[in-house]
Amino acid sequence: MIRDRHDVVAHARSPHRASTRHARAVLLAVVVLVISACGSDHSAVPADGPAPGNPTTNSDAESTPANTPEGDEAVHERIPVTITIDGAVLQAHLWGNPTAQDLAGQLPLTLEFDDYGQVEKTAALPRPLSMTGVPAGDDPEPYDIGYYEPAGVLVLYYRDVGYWNGIVRLGRFIDPDGVVRGQGGAFVAQIRRDA
Repeated sequence: MIRDRHDVVAHARSPHRASTRHARAVLLAVVVLVISACGSDHSAVPADGPAPGNPTTNSDAESTPANTPEGDEAVHERIPVTITIDGAVLQAHLWGNPTAQDLAGQLPLTLEFDDYGQVEKTAALPRPLSMTGVPAGDDPEPYDIGYYEPAGVLVLYYRDVGYWNGIVRLGRFIDPDGVVRGQGGAFVAQIRRDA
């Protein structure tokens, strides 16, 4: 039993207390190393492009959608499509998520697009797309093909719009000449599976 200040000092200096302090220091060092190892990003840019949320350019047409879990087969499934606008043929692909597969099942489509907010082109679809198995929202990148469920529209993004509930990223398109962005007013686009 500790009775006064001298006993406290003697107790703190006892061999048992020293080994406990040493064990705690070792445990703390191990915890710091484990946290450091878990926190560092050892994954380079994935083979199929940068992860969603990272800055992209139009050449990053292969980026993985946020609405498809890493490692899921749907990440690697690509449905090649073409988007034809005023004779210009844009190469694109849809991912394998349920919403993109539902859109692929409706192809070919001829849709009338219009500009919305100087960031995206939107077109009403003949029927709503499935929202089964996708998150409540997403943050599309420029050159993503998306679906905005509250309005039932297909979207071609050409600028950053940020995160919105109801957005599902469906795929990517390649537009080095800015054909989509350059459309003034309403325009017609044909979307079909690439043979």
